Amino acid sequence: MANYTSTALENKLDPTKPDMSYKLEQLFRAVESSNVNTISNFDKDELRVLYEVRRSFNSAWSSPENEQQSAYQRACLLGRTDIVQCMLKANVPANQSLPGGTSMWTMRGAFMFACESDSMPTTRVLIATHVPVDTLSSCSLNYANFFIPGINRISPHSRSKKVIVIVFNNNNLLIPI
Repeated sequence: MANYTSTALENKLDPTKPDMSYKLEQLFRAVESSNVNTISNFDKDELRVLYEVRRSFNSAWSSPENEQQSAYQRACLLGRTDIVQCMLKANVPANQSLPGGTSMWTMRGAFMFACESDSMPTTRVLIATHVPVDTLSSCSLNYANFFIPGINRISPHSRSKKVIVIVFNNNNLLIPI
């Protein structure tokens, strides 16, 4: 069984209890295999608790070698748009940021994971939820531009609000932020 870390869990939904531990395994397996049907069968309360539990994965980054990711962060990283949408419908926070700060606690937001996946549909879903895209230094638009060339935040003269401009397949997508 994997080693899990969690914060603020309700006693009745404790992921270390046998039934919830099994559901946690189901959740991570469903994310890995892109099985949205399994995810949609979870109770919303269960998902809201289980999304806080993280599992150690090999990191795509130079440091740390392994990092902790929640099922939601993992779905963003793997570009599982349908699973991300299902979790958002269960009120999982769009830009999940869990406390920590050591190298084993991922402080990259969901947007950064989606950019790294090169999944424009997942990135668009997160932007449509108005997920903050430039709040963590590791999730800045300049860094995201490495994964999705052409992403930029501008304040057009004709608009009072800032928008994100993403150039994708020669199309400009203007998304209000």
